[in-house]
Amino acid sequence: MESAPARWRRRLDIDKRLQAAVQSFLMATNSPKTKIAQPLPDLTFHRFVAALQGHVVTFLGSQKT
Repeated sequence: MESAPARWRRRLDIDKRLQAAVQSFLMATNSPKTKIAQPLPDLTFHRFVAALQGHVVTFLGSQKT
């Protein structure tokens, strides 16, 4: 079993990679030269969308007062 610090480091690494993926996704063009790679199972488009949805839900929840 992974230690708590190791899990947090992994989570931080995944978060940084997701942020990089978001930047890449937003900066991508429709050019035929554009290649989308999913180097890790944690960085699939499905997980990206799920994380994005989670952030949207959290944000919208924080706006209710």
